[in-house]
Amino acid sequence: MVCSECSEKMAAAETCHVCRRTLAGGYKRCYGAEHIVESLRVPCPNKAYGCSFMLARYDESVHLQVCQYPPFHCPAEDCVFIIGDQPALLEHFRNTHKWPSTTVHCIVSNSATRPTPTGTNLALVDGFNVLNIIPSGPVILKVTRESCGRVITLIKSLLIAKD
Repeated sequence: MVCSECSEKMAAAETCHVCRRTLAGGYKRCYGAEHIVESLRVPCPNKAYGCSFMLARYDESVHLQVCQYPPFHCPAEDCVFIIGDQPALLEHFRNTHKWPSTTVHCIVSNSATRPTPTGTNLALVDGFNVLNIIPSGPVILKVTRESCGRVITLIKSLLIAKD
């Protein structure tokens, strides 16, 4: 048995790809077996991080692009913290690394393509800063001192695509 993609490549095969026996009339697809295999569902690779979605193997790459539970890795050097829960990651930043966190509320109107921030003053410090944008999600900024002033770099966006 082979997947549908490989079966097309083997259509002209004269021998079995496993045992090398001669195939009378060439390779024949077993549509019943293909149907059974295609109906099988496997857990999302992000199950350990909270995703309960069951998917067909061929849908995995599409699902992973919109999965609400991707693993979040702490960007701090030498930190191995990984979790699939944004609030827990933000708590990790605050409690473990003592990174300052600022929440910015944005107004989303039907006519605007991007959320508009409300009047919030940012007090960024040198090093990592967490900017929690409501309703979009957090971003991590790194502030460094340079000869020309301060440079702000977007280190990591933890924004989740919403349906």
